[in-house]
Amino acid sequence: MKLLLVVFLGGGLGSVLRYIITSQMNSYYYSGTITVNLIGSFIIGILAALLYKNVLTQDLFLLFSVGFCGGFTTFSTYSLENVMLLKSEKYFQLLFQIIIIPILGLISAFLGWKIIEK
Repeated sequence: MKLLLVVFLGGGLGSVLRYIITSQMNSYYYSGTITVNLIGSFIIGILAALLYKNVLTQDLFLLFSVGFCGGFTTFSTYSLENVMLLKSEKYFQLLFQIIIIPILGLISAFLGWKIIEK
């Protein structure tokens, strides 16, 4: 039950922060969603490295990775935005979203890990 509460609290905080960022930034090409997904990828890379180095407890890892990052980042919104780009025939932006953003997310997670690994 404790772990469920930890994930719940982290998820709530992440969701609220995602809403604040995306509501301020999404006026131009879903930049808020891109921003939170890249920041979340970077943060989860840091968290994974900290867990790997035994600096972070499993409870804190769950709070921040599954909870916060899970609430903060959003694959479902990313998917819907891609559908909306397709329906509005914005093919260049769609290709950017589906090709470049996942690569940037991977790079962000890797950089987060490498910062801690040093």
